[in-house]
Amino acid sequence: MHRMKPYQRNALVLTCLLLLPALLSAVWIGAEYLSPKARSTESPPLTADVYRDGELIHTLPLSADEKPRTFTVNSGEGDYNEIWAGEGGIGVLSASCPDQLCVKQGIREDSLLPIVCLPNRLVIQIREESEVTPDIITY
Repeated sequence: MHRMKPYQRNALVLTCLLLLPALLSAVWIGAEYLSPKARSTESPPLTADVYRDGELIHTLPLSADEKPRTFTVNSGEGDYNEIWAGEGGIGVLSASCPDQLCVKQGIREDSLLPIVCLPNRLVIQIREESEVTPDIITY
């Protein structure tokens, strides 16, 4: 029969002592992650602010039950952006700009990046209606 040498026994005890806190931490983190508070999928209501030349021209609620609507933002030079908003999102359907990048951005449903049309000087910024404002946002 094989007997453990003292240094092997000490190594086994030390390994167990180091693994115990790691196991307890994993259980604690798992319990926090699976709690009902952490699983809440309810997001704050969204609002879209439409700016032209840096001036706020429209503020639109973007709730999921909002009736879809389409409107056009015109400039004095004949430039336009046709905007669709509703059902939790907003996007540019068509525009008079040559590159159509604002149209290619599609329907946005989050506040991460704005929709921008530089040739027509249009910016659509989505914001969350929340009591807490972040100190800083990084992209």
